[in-house]
Amino acid sequence: MQGERGEAAPAAEAASAGEAAKEPSALLPAGLATEVLMAIGRKPVVRELHDLDAVDEARARWEELGCQTVTGEPVREDVATQAMVTDVDSVHTVRPLATHPLVERAVALGGDLARRALLDPESALYRWLCDRLGAEQGPLVMARPPAGEARERQVVYASRDLALAERARALDRMGADTPGQGDAIELGELLGYPVCCARAFASLERRWPNRLPIAAAAARTHSFEPRLNNLALHRFAWLAWFPCRYDCPESAAIAELAANHLALTYPDLVTALDLELARPRLYVSDAVQAALVGARWDGPTRVRFAALAPLGEAAAEALSPFASADHAVVDGVKAELRAGRTRLELPGDPLLLPFGLGTRPPS
Repeated sequence: MQGERGEAAPAAEAASAGEAAKEPSALLPAGLATEVLMAIGRKPVVRELHDLDAVDEARARWEELGCQTVTGEPVREDVATQAMVTDVDSVHTVRPLATHPLVERAVALGGDLARRALLDPESALYRWLCDRLGAEQGPLVMARPPAGEARERQVVYASRDLALAERARALDRMGADTPGQGDAIELGELLGYPVCCARAFASLERRWPNRLPIAAAAARTHSFEPRLNNLALHRFAWLAWFPCRYDCPESAAIAELAANHLALTYPDLVTALDLELARPRLYVSDAVQAALVGARWDGPTRVRFAALAPLGEAAAEALSPFASADHAVVDGVKAELRAGRTRLELPGDPLLLPFGLGTRPPS
Protein backbone atom coordinates (compact mmCIF):
# COMPACT_ATOMS: atom_id res chain seq x y z
CA MET A 1 0.00 0.00 0.00
CA GLN A 2 1.16 3.50 -0.78
CA GLY A 3 2.24 5.98 1.83
CA GLU A 4 -1.10 7.23 2.95
CA ARG A 5 -3.02 7.16 6.16
CA GLY A 6 -6.05 5.51 4.53
CA GLU A 7 -7.73 8.51 3.00
CA ALA A 8 -10.80 9.19 5.07
CA ALA A 9 -13.99 9.15 3.02
CA PRO A 10 -15.64 12.56 2.76
CA ALA A 11 -18.86 12.67 4.75
CA ALA A 12 -22.06 13.24 2.79
CA GLU A 13 -22.76 16.27 4.97
CA ALA A 14 -20.90 18.13 7.70
CA ALA A 15 -21.81 17.16 11.23
CA SER A 16 -24.75 19.04 12.76
CA ALA A 17 -24.15 21.94 15.10
CA GLY A 18 -25.81 20.01 17.88
CA GLU A 19 -23.04 17.44 18.11
CA ALA A 20 -20.70 17.45 21.10
CA ALA A 21 -17.52 18.19 19.16
CA LYS A 22 -17.43 21.81 17.98
CA GLU A 23 -13.94 21.98 16.51
CA PRO A 24 -14.04 22.72 12.77
CA SER A 25 -12.04 19.60 11.93
CA ALA A 26 -14.82 17.48 13.46
CA LEU A 27 -17.61 19.36 11.67
CA LEU A 28 -16.09 19.34 8.19
CA PRO A 29 -16.00 16.38 5.79
CA ALA A 30 -12.77 14.51 6.45
CA GLY A 31 -11.83 14.48 2.78
CA LEU A 32 -12.51 18.12 1.97
CA ALA A 33 -8.85 18.97 1.36
CA THR A 34 -8.63 15.99 -1.00
CA GLU A 35 -11.54 17.39 -3.00
CA VAL A 36 -9.88 20.81 -3.11
CA LEU A 37 -6.61 19.33 -4.40
CA MET A 38 -8.44 17.39 -7.09
CA ALA A 39 -10.40 20.50 -8.10
CA ILE A 40 -7.20 22.51 -8.62
CA GLY A 41 -5.53 19.68 -10.56
CA ARG A 42 -3.02 18.71 -7.86
CA LYS A 43 -4.38 15.21 -7.25
CA PRO A 44 -4.91 12.94 -10.28
CA VAL A 45 -6.47 10.04 -8.32
CA VAL A 46 -8.36 9.87 -5.03
CA ARG A 47 -8.07 6.69 -2.98
CA GLU A 48 -10.66 6.10 -0.25
CA LEU A 49 -11.11 3.11 2.04
CA HIS A 50 -14.76 2.42 2.90
CA ASP A 51 -16.86 -0.10 4.73
CA LEU A 52 -18.49 -2.36 2.14
CA ASP A 53 -21.98 -0.97 2.70
CA ALA A 54 -20.74 2.57 1.90
CA VAL A 55 -18.91 1.78 -1.36
CA ASP A 56 -21.85 2.34 -3.73
CA GLU A 57 -22.67 5.68 -2.12
CA ALA A 58 -19.03 6.80 -2.40
CA ARG A 59 -18.83 5.84 -6.06
CA ALA A 60 -22.07 7.65 -6.84
CA ARG A 61 -20.84 10.75 -5.07
CA TRP A 62 -17.58 10.93 -7.02
CA GLU A 63 -19.36 10.20 -10.30
CA GLU A 64 -21.75 13.11 -9.62
CA LEU A 65 -18.61 15.27 -9.33
CA GLY A 66 -17.54 14.23 -12.83
CA CYS A 67 -15.11 11.43 -11.90
CA GLN A 68 -14.94 7.81 -12.97
CA THR A 69 -14.42 5.13 -10.34
CA VAL A 70 -13.10 1.60 -9.91
CA THR A 71 -12.85 -0.55 -6.79
CA GLY A 72 -10.19 -2.79 -5.33
CA GLU A 73 -10.65 -6.25 -3.88
CA PRO A 74 -12.49 -6.42 -0.53
CA VAL A 75 -10.16 -6.66 2.46
CA ARG A 76 -10.62 -7.29 6.16
CA GLU A 77 -9.41 -4.77 8.69
CA ASP A 78 -8.90 -5.36 12.39
CA VAL A 79 -10.96 -2.71 14.14
CA ALA A 80 -8.49 -2.31 17.01
CA THR A 81 -5.27 -1.93 14.98
CA GLN A 82 -6.50 -0.96 11.48
CA ALA A 83 -4.23 -3.75 10.16
CA MET A 84 -5.27 -5.80 7.15
CA VAL A 85 -6.01 -9.38 8.19
CA THR A 86 -7.05 -12.62 6.51
CA ASP A 87 -8.03 -16.14 7.52
CA VAL A 88 -6.00 -17.65 4.68
CA ASP A 89 -2.82 -16.86 2.80
CA SER A 90 -3.45 -14.11 0.27
CA VAL A 91 -1.76 -13.69 -3.11
CA HIS A 92 -1.41 -10.17 -4.55
CA THR A 93 -0.77 -10.49 -8.29
CA VAL A 94 -1.31 -7.92 -11.01
CA ARG A 95 -0.27 -10.23 -13.89
CA PRO A 96 2.05 -13.17 -14.56
CA LEU A 97 5.50 -11.81 -15.35
CA ALA A 98 5.61 -13.75 -18.64
CA THR A 99 2.60 -11.79 -19.95
CA HIS A 100 4.02 -8.35 -19.23
CA PRO A 101 4.57 -6.59 -22.61
CA LEU A 102 8.24 -5.76 -21.91
CA VAL A 103 9.05 -9.32 -20.89
CA GLU A 104 7.06 -10.84 -23.75
CA ARG A 105 9.04 -8.76 -26.25
CA ALA A 106 12.38 -9.59 -24.62
CA VAL A 107 11.61 -13.32 -24.72
CA ALA A 108 10.42 -13.11 -28.33
CA LEU A 109 13.70 -11.46 -29.32
CA GLY A 110 16.02 -13.48 -27.09
CA GLY A 111 14.45 -16.95 -27.26
CA ASP A 112 15.26 -19.65 -24.70
CA LEU A 113 18.25 -17.78 -23.30
CA ALA A 114 16.11 -14.75 -22.49
CA ARG A 115 13.35 -16.97 -21.13
CA ARG A 116 15.75 -18.67 -18.69
CA ALA A 117 17.30 -15.36 -17.64
CA LEU A 118 14.03 -13.50 -17.14
CA LEU A 119 11.58 -16.17 -16.00
CA ASP A 120 13.62 -18.47 -13.79
CA PRO A 121 11.99 -18.10 -10.32
CA GLU A 122 15.39 -18.67 -8.70
CA SER A 123 17.14 -15.79 -10.46
CA ALA A 124 17.73 -12.39 -8.88
CA LEU A 125 16.68 -10.69 -12.12
CA TYR A 126 13.32 -12.49 -12.04
CA ARG A 127 12.67 -11.34 -8.48
CA TRP A 128 13.71 -7.78 -9.30
CA LEU A 129 11.38 -7.68 -12.31
CA CYS A 130 8.47 -9.05 -10.27
CA ASP A 131 8.96 -6.37 -7.68
CA ARG A 132 9.41 -3.57 -10.23
CA LEU A 133 6.54 -4.59 -12.50
CA GLY A 134 4.10 -5.74 -9.84
CA ALA A 135 3.89 -9.32 -11.06
CA GLU A 136 3.97 -12.82 -9.59
CA GLN A 137 3.68 -11.56 -6.04
CA GLY A 138 4.08 -14.51 -3.68
CA PRO A 139 1.73 -15.45 -0.85
CA LEU A 140 1.41 -12.85 1.87
CA VAL A 141 0.98 -14.55 5.22
CA MET A 142 -0.88 -12.10 7.40
CA ALA A 143 -1.98 -12.50 10.97
CA ARG A 144 -5.54 -13.46 11.64
CA PRO A 145 -7.37 -10.94 13.77
CA PRO A 146 -7.13 -11.47 17.50
CA ALA A 147 -10.25 -12.19 19.49
CA GLY A 148 -11.36 -8.68 18.55
CA GLU A 149 -13.54 -7.57 15.67
CA ALA A 150 -12.69 -7.38 11.96
CA ARG A 151 -14.68 -5.47 9.35
CA GLU A 152 -14.99 -5.79 5.58
CA ARG A 153 -13.64 -2.81 3.65
CA GLN A 154 -12.95 -1.85 0.04
CA VAL A 155 -10.98 0.85 -1.73
CA VAL A 156 -12.62 3.23 -4.20
CA TYR A 157 -10.30 4.89 -6.75
CA ALA A 158 -11.75 8.04 -8.37
CA SER A 159 -10.30 10.13 -11.18
CA ARG A 160 -11.37 12.21 -14.13
CA ASP A 161 -9.28 9.79 -16.21
CA LEU A 162 -10.45 6.18 -15.90
CA ALA A 163 -7.04 4.86 -17.01
CA LEU A 164 -5.38 6.62 -14.07
CA ALA A 165 -7.85 5.14 -11.57
CA GLU A 166 -7.26 1.67 -13.02
CA ARG A 167 -3.50 2.13 -12.89
CA ALA A 168 -3.66 3.16 -9.23
CA ARG A 169 -5.69 0.05 -8.47
CA ALA A 170 -3.14 -2.15 -10.26
CA LEU A 171 -0.24 -0.63 -8.31
CA ASP A 172 -1.88 -0.73 -4.90
CA ARG A 173 -1.15 -3.46 -2.37
CA MET A 174 -3.73 -3.51 0.39
CA GLY A 175 -2.24 -5.48 3.25
CA ALA A 176 1.28 -5.69 1.82
CA ASP A 177 3.65 -5.32 4.75
CA THR A 178 7.01 -5.93 3.15
CA PRO A 179 10.12 -3.78 2.70
CA GLY A 180 11.16 -2.62 -0.75
CA GLN A 181 9.98 0.25 -2.91
CA GLY A 182 7.92 -1.72 -5.46
CA ASP A 183 5.61 0.66 -7.32
CA ALA A 184 5.28 3.07 -4.41
CA ILE A 185 6.74 6.06 -6.24
CA GLU A 186 4.46 5.73 -9.27
CA LEU A 187 1.41 5.15 -7.10
CA GLY A 188 2.35 8.12 -4.94
CA GLU A 189 2.58 10.33 -8.02
CA LEU A 190 -0.91 9.25 -9.10
CA LEU A 191 -2.26 10.05 -5.64
CA GLY A 192 -0.49 13.41 -5.48
CA TYR A 193 2.00 12.50 -2.75
CA PRO A 194 5.58 13.83 -2.55
CA VAL A 195 8.20 11.31 -3.69
CA CYS A 196 10.04 11.60 -0.38
CA CYS A 197 6.92 10.61 1.56
CA ALA A 198 6.10 7.69 -0.74
CA ARG A 199 9.66 6.41 -0.47
CA ALA A 200 9.74 6.75 3.33
CA PHE A 201 6.50 4.79 3.73
CA ALA A 202 7.55 2.06 1.31
CA SER A 203 10.87 1.63 3.11
CA LEU A 204 9.22 0.67 6.40
CA GLU A 205 9.68 -2.94 7.40
CA ARG A 206 6.15 -2.88 8.83
CA ARG A 207 3.44 -0.41 7.81
CA TRP A 208 0.52 -1.47 10.00
CA PRO A 209 -0.98 -0.31 12.26
CA ASN A 210 -0.92 3.42 11.53
CA ARG A 211 1.05 4.05 14.72
CA LEU A 212 4.19 2.68 13.01
CA PRO A 213 4.47 5.22 10.15
CA ILE A 214 3.36 7.98 12.54
CA ALA A 215 6.15 7.14 14.97
CA ALA A 216 8.69 6.80 12.16
CA ALA A 217 7.78 10.23 10.74
CA ALA A 218 7.82 11.80 14.20
CA ALA A 219 11.28 10.40 14.92
CA ARG A 220 12.64 12.22 11.82
CA THR A 221 10.96 15.55 12.69
CA HIS A 222 12.74 18.66 13.93
CA SER A 223 9.74 21.00 14.23
CA PHE A 224 6.12 19.77 14.08
CA GLU A 225 4.21 21.88 11.54
CA PRO A 226 0.49 22.31 12.36
CA ARG A 227 -0.74 21.88 8.79
CA LEU A 228 0.87 18.44 8.66
CA ASN A 229 -1.13 17.30 11.72
CA ASN A 230 -3.17 14.46 10.20
CA LEU A 231 -3.45 12.02 13.10
CA ALA A 232 -7.25 11.97 13.52
CA LEU A 233 -8.46 9.91 10.55
CA HIS A 234 -12.14 10.71 11.09
CA ARG A 235 -11.57 14.48 11.06
CA PHE A 236 -10.54 17.04 8.48
CA ALA A 237 -6.80 17.34 7.85
CA TRP A 238 -4.82 19.11 5.15
CA LEU A 239 -2.97 15.87 4.36
CA ALA A 240 -4.40 12.41 3.60
CA TRP A 241 -1.07 10.55 3.70
CA PHE A 242 1.79 9.90 6.09
CA PRO A 243 4.47 12.55 5.52
CA CYS A 244 8.07 11.40 5.64
CA ARG A 245 8.41 13.79 8.58
CA TYR A 246 6.11 16.33 10.17
CA ASP A 247 8.15 19.22 8.80
CA CYS A 248 8.40 17.90 5.23
CA PRO A 249 8.59 20.98 2.98
CA GLU A 250 7.00 19.17 0.02
CA SER A 251 3.99 18.09 2.07
CA ALA A 252 3.75 21.55 3.63
CA ALA A 253 3.65 23.12 0.16
CA ILE A 254 0.73 20.88 -0.88
CA ALA A 255 -1.16 21.66 2.33
CA GLU A 256 -0.60 25.36 1.66
CA LEU A 257 -2.07 25.02 -1.84
CA ALA A 258 -5.25 23.51 -0.41
CA ALA A 259 -5.44 26.03 2.42
CA ASN A 260 -4.92 29.03 0.14
CA HIS A 261 -7.61 27.82 -2.25
CA LEU A 262 -10.12 27.24 0.56
CA ALA A 263 -9.24 30.62 2.11
CA LEU A 264 -10.37 32.40 -1.06
CA THR A 265 -13.94 31.62 0.03
CA TYR A 266 -13.67 30.76 3.73
CA PRO A 267 -10.72 32.67 5.27
CA ASP A 268 -12.07 32.52 8.84
CA LEU A 269 -12.56 28.76 8.57
CA VAL A 270 -8.96 28.23 7.48
CA THR A 271 -7.76 30.38 10.40
CA ALA A 272 -9.82 28.30 12.84
CA LEU A 273 -8.54 25.04 11.38
CA ASP A 274 -4.94 26.17 11.64
CA LEU A 275 -5.42 27.18 15.27
CA GLU A 276 -6.96 23.81 16.13
CA LEU A 277 -4.27 21.78 14.35
CA ALA A 278 -1.58 23.82 16.14
CA ARG A 279 -2.33 22.05 19.42
CA PRO A 280 0.05 19.25 20.46
CA ARG A 281 -1.50 15.81 20.10
CA LEU A 282 -1.43 12.90 22.57
CA TYR A 283 -1.73 9.75 20.44
CA VAL A 284 -2.58 6.36 21.93
CA SER A 285 -4.29 4.94 18.84
CA ASP A 286 -6.34 6.17 15.89
CA ALA A 287 -9.43 6.10 18.11
CA VAL A 288 -7.87 7.43 21.34
CA GLN A 289 -6.28 10.86 20.98
CA ALA A 290 -6.42 14.22 22.72
CA ALA A 291 -5.32 17.74 21.94
CA LEU A 292 -3.36 19.52 24.68
CA VAL A 293 -4.97 22.84 25.58
CA GLY A 294 -2.70 25.68 26.67
CA ALA A 295 0.46 23.64 26.09
CA ARG A 296 4.01 24.95 26.38
CA TRP A 297 7.52 23.59 26.69
CA ASP A 298 8.86 23.50 30.24
CA GLY A 299 12.38 22.39 29.43
CA PRO A 300 13.50 19.89 26.78
CA THR A 301 11.63 16.86 28.19
CA ARG A 302 8.47 18.35 29.70
CA VAL A 303 5.27 19.74 28.18
CA ARG A 304 2.85 21.49 30.53
CA PHE A 305 -0.79 21.99 29.60
CA ALA A 306 -4.06 23.25 31.07
CA ALA A 307 -6.26 20.32 30.01
CA LEU A 308 -6.65 17.28 27.78
CA ALA A 309 -9.28 17.69 25.05
CA PRO A 310 -10.22 14.16 23.87
CA LEU A 311 -11.12 13.83 20.18
CA GLY A 312 -14.41 11.97 20.07
CA GLU A 313 -16.51 9.83 22.39
CA ALA A 314 -14.21 6.80 22.43
CA ALA A 315 -11.26 8.98 23.38
CA ALA A 316 -13.27 10.80 26.06
CA GLU A 317 -14.21 7.49 27.68
CA ALA A 318 -10.69 6.04 27.48
CA LEU A 319 -9.01 9.18 28.80
CA SER A 320 -11.52 10.17 31.49
CA PRO A 321 -9.39 8.60 34.28
CA PHE A 322 -6.53 10.91 33.28
CA ALA A 323 -8.37 14.24 33.34
CA SER A 324 -6.17 15.44 36.23
CA ALA A 325 -3.01 15.31 34.09
CA ASP A 326 -1.21 18.64 33.87
CA HIS A 327 2.04 17.76 32.14
CA ALA A 328 3.82 15.08 30.16
CA VAL A 329 7.40 13.89 30.35
CA VAL A 330 8.65 13.02 26.88
CA ASP A 331 11.45 10.79 25.64
CA GLY A 332 11.72 11.56 21.95
CA VAL A 333 8.00 11.41 21.15
CA LYS A 334 7.07 8.78 23.74
CA ALA A 335 5.08 10.35 26.56
CA GLU A 336 4.36 9.71 30.22
CA LEU A 337 1.41 11.62 31.70
CA ARG A 338 1.66 13.09 35.18
CA ALA A 339 -0.56 15.01 37.57
CA GLY A 340 1.78 16.98 39.77
CA ARG A 341 4.30 14.40 40.97
CA THR A 342 1.94 11.46 40.37
CA ARG A 343 2.65 9.27 37.36
CA LEU A 344 -0.52 8.26 35.49
CA GLU A 345 -0.35 4.77 34.00
CA LEU A 346 -1.87 5.36 30.59
CA PRO A 347 -1.92 2.11 28.56
CA GLY A 348 -0.81 1.85 24.96
CA ASP A 349 2.65 3.44 25.11
CA PRO A 350 1.37 6.90 24.08
CA LEU A 351 3.12 9.35 21.78
CA LEU A 352 3.17 13.12 22.14
CA LEU A 353 3.56 15.04 18.89
CA PRO A 354 4.23 18.70 19.78
CA PHE A 355 2.44 20.45 16.92
CA GLY A 356 2.55 24.20 17.24
CA LEU A 357 5.21 24.30 19.99
CA GLY A 358 8.17 24.91 17.72
CA THR A 359 11.62 23.52 18.39
CA ARG A 360 12.03 22.10 21.88
CA PRO A 361 14.33 24.03 24.24
CA PRO A 362 17.93 22.87 24.52
CA SER A 363 19.06 20.80 27.50
